[in-house]
Amino acid sequence: TREYFRVALPLGFFYTAAHLSQKIGLQYTTPTVFSFLENLSCLVVPFLMWLFVKKRPAALQFLGSIVCLCSAAALSGLGTGGFSLGAGEILCALAGILYGVNIAGTGAFTKKLDAALYIMVLLGFEGLLSLALSLAFHFAGVEAIAFSFDPPLLFVRLALRVFQQVFGIFFRAADFLFGDVLAVCAANNKADDSTRKSDQNPYDR
Repeated sequence: TREYFRVALPLGFFYTAAHLSQKIGLQYTTPTVFSFLENLSCLVVPFLMWLFVKKRPAALQFLGSIVCLCSAAALSGLGTGGFSLGAGEILCALAGILYGVNIAGTGAFTKKLDAALYIMVLLGFEGLLSLALSLAFHFAGVEAIAFSFDPPLLFVRLALRVFQQVFGIFFRAADFLFGDVLAVCAANNKADDSTRKSDQNPYDR
């Protein structure tokens, strides 16, 4: 339906832009710095959710985001290797922020959508847009498309892709399912409490 495309196409654009920034930026920086900057998503998601759903995050959420970012910096070993800001670092930071937009948008706008169908539309658009950008870069002379038909490599990449998508859909669907179940249970409990209070003898109050 239109609702799936209305939500999936903009978020798919940000998802594709994040992939593109990530792949280009990683060529001009180290994996250590990249692993730290990619975690900027955990810092921007609370603010983006505040913007999207108009609900201010709790102080602990802000604190958790900062702790997560500091932990990523410590695990990446940035304190020992130093840090310099260049094109690679800027692109990797942009990738982290764009991933955050995708995460926050998914959390804010897909609650009423079927998880599997939404992901199919999102990834389908991401694949088509990535193909179009690859062809544009190829014919513009920016980066030529290189084909590899090494069977073991193709098998490993295909297996990883299938594994990633299957488990991604499974966990996203589980999140939607159990989230709805918990919401229904909470609503039923609230209704039962209201019914019990209304059934009480007024002289017992």
